[in-house]
Amino acid sequence: PLESPTYTATLIDENYGEILLLSGSVEGLSGVPGTILNINDHGPLIACGRQSLRVTRSISASGDKIDWNKASNIHS
Repeated sequence: PLESPTYTATLIDENYGEILLLSGSVEGLSGVPGTILNINDHGPLIACGRQSLRVTRSISASGDKIDWNKASNIHS
């Protein structure tokens, strides 16, 4: 899980506002850290340098489930 006593990773989306990133899995694609490499039904794949993180569990700050097919203009 992406847990910390002082920090919760987030993304900002035009439709959902703040999105809390709760868990993810490491994947092999590389890229400039913070770059969104692609998005599928599970969530975005975010570059972390030599590897990447696929978000597997997330929720909006207001408690809504995220439909990644409706997400728009996502940024960190």
